[in-house]
Amino acid sequence: MSGKSRWMKAVFWFSLALIGWAAGPLRAQYLQYSGVYPLPPGFTAPPRGVSGDTWADTILGQLDFGNIMPNRVVQNRDCYAAGVLVDAVHNRLFLYDSGDNRVLVFNNTDSFQPNLAANQTGYAADAVLGQPDFNHGGCNWDGNEQDIALTGHETAPTERTLCGMPEHQPSPQEGGSEANMAVDSQGNLYVPDMWNNRVLRYNAPFSNAEAAVAVWGQSDFNHSLINQGAAGPSSESLWLTNEGSTSFQAGVAIDALGNLWVADNGNNRVLRFPQTESGIPSAQADLVLGQADFNSNQHVGSLSDLAGLGYPTAVRVDGSGNVYVADSPFNGQGRLMVYANPSSDGAAGTDRKSTRLNSSHI
Repeated sequence: MSGKSRWMKAVFWFSLALIGWAAGPLRAQYLQYSGVYPLPPGFTAPPRGVSGDTWADTILGQLDFGNIMPNRVVQNRDCYAAGVLVDAVHNRLFLYDSGDNRVLVFNNTDSFQPNLAANQTGYAADAVLGQPDFNHGGCNWDGNEQDIALTGHETAPTERTLCGMPEHQPSPQEGGSEANMAVDSQGNLYVPDMWNNRVLRYNAPFSNAEAAVAVWGQSDFNHSLINQGAAGPSSESLWLTNEGSTSFQAGVAIDALGNLWVADNGNNRVLRFPQTESGIPSAQADLVLGQADFNSNQHVGSLSDLAGLGYPTAVRVDGSGNVYVADSPFNGQGRLMVYANPSSDGAAGTDRKSTRLNSSHI
């Protein structure tokens, strides 16, 4: 072996040892933050670094074992950005970064200027929601199913986590999800948390790893089951990611009265959660569109059926209370449904365009 080869080999092993030393405190992503943020119920960290265990002790190419995406997670980049919202009143911009399981917050849109060159560094976000910092991107802070072999289930969510790319995603470059977010008159943000089958509210102003203050679709912040684990839907449950639709899209809206509307994709319906005196909409819906009642989730049979819905992906409400729903019941064939100030369950809509709308963002 030449002197140069021996030198390169020595550098390699020294670098590996140095990385192993540095990665020691990062053996389980949650352990880094256990002193700052509470662990989810039932989380069991792999026994890394224990003599005789079968778990890897060092990872190359990622910050820790909880990250899996090929991109570097940073403050001024995204991975599968599939939702954007501007709060024109408070000049904030929100970017739904599904591949990194987070929402990026930009506090002052007035400061944006055109990029002078294609390689110019992008604007850095001011805050991140769903992650502990700008350098992590795992689903529920653990995108690698670290504890599933020990507990039999994927990592549970908390009030500080999001999941736009599930742990069980076999091909991250082909995964992700799309979300339409909403803000209320106070600037508070409502986010569809896709693979946790819930909607979260974050109060303004925003800070890194901010805890959500309210949840819809689940009984608490630590569960994620479709329809809360029941055989069918209810007025308090959601199914945002029906894998039969392959769309993985959902949306929310806030109307002029402060009511929360949710496009419940997997249950083929739109729900309205009424505003309360507390300023936070009720966890129980009082109106359903697309179904005759809260316990049904039948897929619409045809585009001519104006009473049903099929995989609705987005909802918006105008100042007169009219509701607009982007509906995508059949592959390549979508429609925009308009409901004139609906006040009863199962109200029929008007199909304004029933061919090839297929849009998730309105």
